[in-house]
Amino acid sequence: MKTDRDELKKELGFDEKETLVLAKICDVSRLRYVNPAFATMLVNSDYDTVEKNKKCNS
Repeated sequence: MKTDRDELKKELGFDEKETLVLAKICDVSRLRYVNPAFATMLVNSDYDTVEKNKKCNS
C-alpha cells in the first residue's frame, strides 16, 4: 500500500523511486522459485509485478 511505502521511505531515507523498486522486488520475490536476484531482473523488465507475471502465462 502507498501508506506503507511512505512510512518505509521515511524510515530508510529513500526517494519515491527507490522505495517503489524495493516494494516491487519484495512483491515479485513472493512468486514460487523467484529469488532476490531473479526478482530484481523481473522488476527491471516488463514483468515488474505479480499481476503482470500471472497474465504472461495466460
